Formats: sequence, C-alpha cells, structure tokens
Amino acid sequence: TIATEADAPPVVFVLPGQGAQYPGMGRALYEAPGVYRDTVDRLATHLEAPLGLDIRTLILAESSVQAEAARKLADTAITQPAVFVIELALAYQWRAWGIEADMLVGHSVGEFATAVLAGVFSEADACELIATRARLMAEQPAGAMLAVHAAPETVEAYLDESVEISAINAPELCVVSGDHDMIDALATRLEKVDIRHTRLATSHAFHSRAMTPAMAPLE
Repeated sequence: TIATEADAPPVVFVLPGQGAQYPGMGRALYEAPGVYRDTVDRLATHLEAPLGLDIRTLILAESSVQAEAARKLADTAITQPAVFVIELALAYQWRAWGIEADMLVGHSVGEFATAVLAGVFSEADACELIATRARLMAEQPAGAMLAVHAAPETVEAYLDESVEISAINAPELCVVSGDHDMIDALATRLEKVDIRHTRLATSHAFHSRAMTPAMAPLE
C-alpha cells in the first residue's frame, strides 16, 4: 500500500517543565539565521527588564564560562524563563518547517509556552508572567524533587508528612517533593527495596505545598 498524507498520525507538541536545562542548549540552531534565532532574540528582549539580564548570555554561553552559566541556570528565577524561550523558539521553528501541531501538551513552564502557541496570551505578557512566577517561586525555601519509577499507591507507603507526591506522569512513574534531607532519606528507603528513582535538577520542591506562599502574590 502507498501511504498518503491522510494516513499520517496526529502531531503533538510536548513541552516539558524545568530540569533538563544546560548552558549552550540550542546553540547550533541559533547560529543559523532563521525563525529560531529571531524568536530567541525577541523573547530575550521582552525578558531583559524583568530579569535584569540578557538570557542569551546563559543559554548560549561559551565553553569558557559554562560553569558559571550552569550555576545561574540552576536558579529557578532564571531556569523557567530560559526553558520557556527554548520551547517557544523550537515550536515556531517546527511550524516554519511546515510541521503544525494538532495538539499541544505542556507541564509546568511548558503549560505557559503552550498557552502562547494556542493564542491564550501574547509573548510579552507571557514573558512578564513567567519571570514573575519564577521570581516568586525562587523566594520560597529550597527543596528537592525525586522521580520514582513506581505507582503512586506504592510510593505513598514510603512517605511521611514532610514529602508529598507532586506529579503523576504515568501509571508507574511519579514525582515527589520535599526538603533536601527528607528527600535524601526517602531515596535511601527506596534503595533498600530496589525501587528505581532519579533526583531532578531543581532547586525547590515544586508543585507542592512549599509553593503555597507564592500563589496569592502571583494572582
């Protein structure tokens, strides 16, 4: 049989939250003139005033300064806007190549990027919103997150009141949040029973009650 355009499966753009950021991300795309570079430049301009810096100096950091850039990118006040910029730039580049999404799915920071792509609000408003959200969340006490390869019901048996399930990503994959010591203790308990887990590259206990004080100011 001959495949036709009508046989193509639907295209979904999946935009994640923070945790996989690194200095130099997207540099190769940025070096080629086009939609990706134009988008990064435009969003960096929107973000410069609320952030007090040019986000491009961290996203596109040269190898000689990548250690310092990585340290700054680990600060959620910077991480969230950086991830937001990359996600929108990539989505617009796919569109420019003729790949249009039938569906948009986002998690955390990715939800704001999908909202822009769906026309919910403008890039400028989104940049101000994401910078404010990131600043308010960064002001909360430091914490940690752990991805656990087990069902939520299984994980709950190893939790106490200091750690909570903050996301359920699949039937056998969830994320827990809490302060550093309690997450370390949980990791030790999970190791003893051979439950696989991964520490996430985050600075706070996101998507948990630790973020409650940020809610009213953000609203």
